[in-house]
Amino acid sequence: MKKYLILLGILVVFLTGCGEKDEAIENYKNSMEEILGEIKAIDGEINSLDPENENSMSSLMVDLDKLDEEFKKMAALEYPEGFEQIAKLANDASADMSASVSRFHDAYDGEYNEVAQAEGYDLYQDANQKLRVLIQVLRGEYNNSEEASEEVYSEGETYTEEESYSEEEVYTEEEAPVEE
Repeated sequence: MKKYLILLGILVVFLTGCGEKDEAIENYKNSMEEILGEIKAIDGEINSLDPENENSMSSLMVDLDKLDEEFKKMAALEYPEGFEQIAKLANDASADMSASVSRFHDAYDGEYNEVAQAEGYDLYQDANQKLRVLIQVLRGEYNNSEEASEEVYSEGETYTEEESYSEEEVYTEEEAPVEE
């Protein structure tokens, strides 16, 4: 009888612990869904801007600032145990988005800066690639978070803070070198 009580006690502790982990994962997913909804709404605002409108550039900068805030919220979420690689992706995506928005402000606040615009665009692409992988993980398209982060980091970054573009490296579509 004592054996059964010990086994029952272990089982109760095990099941309670699993319930807490499942609840933490569910809370994380719900928080991410809320943030992703905001990001989608901001993306819609950006895509609906009329480039012919004289106020579109200032609207774009406001939208990019809002987008940066959502990425920061995403990085600040409490991640469930076992999601360490996802936390790294979220933190890196947030850092890329913050750097991107900063470079876009450098490019468009005041005199146009083509180099800053190119850097901002590359960082924006990197942030969104990491976000896409995070979404795929939430949908269960990866077996584990390490597999997901390997995809992002094995593809290589298009820009890092240690790098900088020179004026010669920025091309218009007509000037871009053709890869063979």
